[in-house]
Amino acid sequence: TCPCQHHGMEYPPNHKEIRPGTKALQFCECTNGVWRCSAASAEQIRDYPNQSLDLTTSCSATRHQEYTHCEPPEPITCKNMHDPPAFSPSICRSGCICRRGYVLDSLTKECVKPSQCPCHHGGHSYSDGDKIQEDCNTCTCEGGKWTCTQHSCPGLCSAWGDSHFRTFDDRIFDFQGACDYMLAKGSLSDSDSFNVALEIVSCGTSGVSCPKAVTLSVGSGDKHETITFSTNKPLPVSINLDRITVRQAGLFVFAEVADLGIVLQWDRGTRVILKADPKWKGRLKGLCGNYNGDEKDDFQTPSGGVSEVSAQLFGDSWKLQPYCPQARPVLDTCKLHPNRKSWAVKKCGVLKSSLFRPCHSEVPIEPYLDRCIFDTCGCDQGGDCECLCTALAAYAQECNTRGVH
Repeated sequence: TCPCQHHGMEYPPNHKEIRPGTKALQFCECTNGVWRCSAASAEQIRDYPNQSLDLTTSCSATRHQEYTHCEPPEPITCKNMHDPPAFSPSICRSGCICRRGYVLDSLTKECVKPSQCPCHHGGHSYSDGDKIQEDCNTCTCEGGKWTCTQHSCPGLCSAWGDSHFRTFDDRIFDFQGACDYMLAKGSLSDSDSFNVALEIVSCGTSGVSCPKAVTLSVGSGDKHETITFSTNKPLPVSINLDRITVRQAGLFVFAEVADLGIVLQWDRGTRVILKADPKWKGRLKGLCGNYNGDEKDDFQTPSGGVSEVSAQLFGDSWKLQPYCPQARPVLDTCKLHPNRKSWAVKKCGVLKSSLFRPCHSEVPIEPYLDRCIFDTCGCDQGGDCECLCTALAAYAQECNTRGVH
């Protein structure tokens, strides 16, 4: 019952195959760890394919490829050709590799010279000189590599669906509170200060909560201005506002404070996006984190110091009314509503489809897929599709920011 070895490959007991011999083809069988080979009959040649010969023929027929007994763990591609060489595999597999002097273009699956390598982004190939926009920077394809401008882009913080958050430093967490919370606040001086408060309420019978209203406040004293956006209410009149500019574009409403570099974006539902100019780096507090480039210390409370361990304790520390109840632990909504799980998994599966596939290499899909299923299982308010569409839009927005359209 012992396996056999050949050219570094392991074969199970009783494996049979045809191999090239010195004078003729041989029929080889693995018996108790030993190969027993003899001249192959016409019937054996017909019944047992010559694997290595077939591969050798197919590799030779393909442009700039050759046969190998031992494929590397990862082929040398346009993307990794400048990386250190990979270790040899522990178990060999025969196959085709690019000939010396060529590398694999992983998108076209063709072997090309390194000088012919395209740039890759969002599942597409780009030729030399092509340009793409990624956030606020322009990137140019030069010799198979992207060269990008080095502008400091605004930070992005978002809240969506059944209370999911992504901080300025890209930490994603969930928080099931029901109160008014400080999303972000910062101050350069008394007049150059702002805060964004988020009202979160219970939404549905699953015990989940979601944003209902968002309030932007700027300045202090006589120069204090504030505006609130709330679901199921008409847009507020902004005639008396000097520093806050309100405009609409498509589904979104924007509130901008140009001199502070702050833009609040609301989809009239449960999705809120806050943009902050780079001058606010390290100067912000709240559920959006401190915007210092390190996600590990985003869970700081109003008093500062060591970050909280749990999202629940962190979120509760930023509630604006002390009488509000503590946030509930996050429960599995699909266990609460097992009848909705298959529908939720199917509908959220569109994130894995060809529509979003170009973005998978730029934005990991798992955090958004898990939260989409969570929201869709728990959603019983505003129609079945409201939570689903919000969850899909959250991923699409992140893709758009990374230059995948």
